[in-house]
Amino acid sequence: MLKDGRDVAALLAALPDEMLSPELVALRDLGAAVDLADHWPVVHVTTMPIEHTRLGVAALPAFAGIYMDAGSTSLDWLDAKLPPTMPLTLVVDPSGHDTLSAFVNAWGDRAMHVAVKGPWEEPSPVPDLLGRLVNVQSVTIEHATPPVMTTYLTALPKQHLHTLQAVASAFGPMDASAIVSWLQGPHATSLNLGCSSVSDPTALADAILACTTLRSLKLHAVSNVQEALMASPKTLTHITSLTVVESRFGVGATLGLVKKVDRTKVHTVIFNRFEGQGNNGDVGVNRPGTSVLDTLALCPALRTLRLVRVHIAPIRTTGTWSHLSTVALRDTTFKTPGDAVKLIQWLSTSRCLKDVDLDRTQLGAAGFVELARALPAWMARGLETLNLRGTQLCDDDAAILVIALASGTNRRPLTVNVRSNPFMKASTKLFLGMLGASHNVTLHVGMRRYTDGTRKHMKLHQLVQVQPGVLTSPPRQSSRWHSV
Repeated sequence: MLKDGRDVAALLAALPDEMLSPELVALRDLGAAVDLADHWPVVHVTTMPIEHTRLGVAALPAFAGIYMDAGSTSLDWLDAKLPPTMPLTLVVDPSGHDTLSAFVNAWGDRAMHVAVKGPWEEPSPVPDLLGRLVNVQSVTIEHATPPVMTTYLTALPKQHLHTLQAVASAFGPMDASAIVSWLQGPHATSLNLGCSSVSDPTALADAILACTTLRSLKLHAVSNVQEALMASPKTLTHITSLTVVESRFGVGATLGLVKKVDRTKVHTVIFNRFEGQGNNGDVGVNRPGTSVLDTLALCPALRTLRLVRVHIAPIRTTGTWSHLSTVALRDTTFKTPGDAVKLIQWLSTSRCLKDVDLDRTQLGAAGFVELARALPAWMARGLETLNLRGTQLCDDDAAILVIALASGTNRRPLTVNVRSNPFMKASTKLFLGMLGASHNVTLHVGMRRYTDGTRKHMKLHQLVQVQPGVLTSPPRQSSRWHSV
């Protein structure tokens, strides 16, 4: 299947009528009236202009699914005979109750993915609507108070539910008995829970520990559940993707939970501290150190690692992450300069590193030297993004990074972000020169107004401005560097 709706429209327009089925003829005509990029491969019925509804209905079998957002739309869509396996993604919003109710009555058994949003109204139609979605498999509920969240979860059919995201918008304990009941069933695979606490943390922790089908666990705050999980002698060996957002400074739940997973199987670990926890301009001075990296060093299957506002204790272990693809260390600090070097060396053990995000993480001089040494190999293996925004990159650091980036080893388009760093104009010119000598490289420099000298360098190296502060290397055929 073509991924871009514009390509679909162009292909259909080029084919004769006799080669097209009735639904493809309708899709071709629809593509001439609306931008199919907004409706492919899933048709968005609430954003489709009402005057084109009939074309949309006729073309419906050609789409992969239906997306119904909040808002009003033509009831003519209900005349469509849906293909037997066509799924519906539904946004439940009380503000569009009348239209929504009609669609739920007609298509409710097709709703596979549901998101609940909008303010609570009295009397609320949402629990009744949710109760009619008997085949729902994935649900997201956000911005609800704990009592409202409990009402929604209780009303929700769970016989086919495998993915649940429930993030409350207010403090106070939430009754999670409906979640416990769901985890005790046979289908739960992913739980994303966010609230200040639950009324019975032990019951929920026990259900999480006992649910062998559960693979992904995300806990945003819910500190009493984190503590209950840590206190249990049972393990989390069935969890392969773990996200923990710590709400109380110094609880240390992440390290304890990481130690409970099967380190040979876990592929995703995300550890985030709330803004304000040791983040009051102290550059990590008041953050307690964590040895989470020493524990993660023993996780050879790791593919995604994200640490946010974390203070790394001295690293004492050597890690090998041959499968690591995405790494983000944002606003993270190291106890010693050598630890940044060790981390870069660990990243170099990956055979498939694609995205490296070091936003506001200071590597120090030795760390930047190690990064420069590693970059040509990373680029040759397929690096696609390198974010060095706010890393205190100085002129000396910039000079060695420019040499590494100019190696030309990148085999994929590469985006580099060096915004919000204290290097001088001379280093900016070095980066521009590097860009001119490169191929398929985009540079975020953050300058929205260029000096005359900068403009001259942009012209000299034939750089292309994508948007203010974002430049890209010249095409190979027109580059003076590659025409010699």
